[in-house]
Amino acid sequence: MAKSQHIPQLEAPGSGLPPLELLIGKVGFALYRSMSSHQGATAGFKSESQQLISLAASVSEEVGRQRVLIKRVMGIEDNSRFWSVFMVLDHLLIADRLTIKIMESLSMEKEFTQEIRIEDIKPQPARGKEVIDEFQCLIKDYVLCLEKITGWHSKQYHAHPWFGPLNAHGWHCFTTLHHFIHRRQLYRIIKTLSVSH
Repeated sequence: MAKSQHIPQLEAPGSGLPPLELLIGKVGFALYRSMSSHQGATAGFKSESQQLISLAASVSEEVGRQRVLIKRVMGIEDNSRFWSVFMVLDHLLIADRLTIKIMESLSMEKEFTQEIRIEDIKPQPARGKEVIDEFQCLIKDYVLCLEKITGWHSKQYHAHPWFGPLNAHGWHCFTTLHHFIHRRQLYRIIKTLSVSH
């Protein structure tokens, strides 16, 4: 069982990124969307997902449940600096399940009416190693969703809270970028935990 931990004072969920970092992120993400095909984004998604699974599976149940304060990784807000290994995968589960629904709707030129808020996709601290199997199943569901989509460059858009309106292709590219960012976060968590043990 994880030790009782002091919870640090962090910014509120949904506070976002520093303004300059957000501006750089918007420009970089726009370039990535314009230069990337959905096949390229899919290849990146699969690669990042497998690395996330390998990293999470490399730690024990006890270590994977332990929350640790890390130096902020570019692309995550301050509130996300005190997570466990398994919390990272839980966050991606929540976000990816939602993205599947968004892409399916937009690719059929249907409006997606649910507002996306960063504070609503935060993970549960109590999550354990079972989240790895759930994440592996989610990856399969996500890829199956991709195989069914034909309207990648939909005229229907839905807003991301940081990057603004995105079509189906944009949301898929975002998911690949999102996995890349949290893979770096996961690596930093594990590195910090290895030093503390």
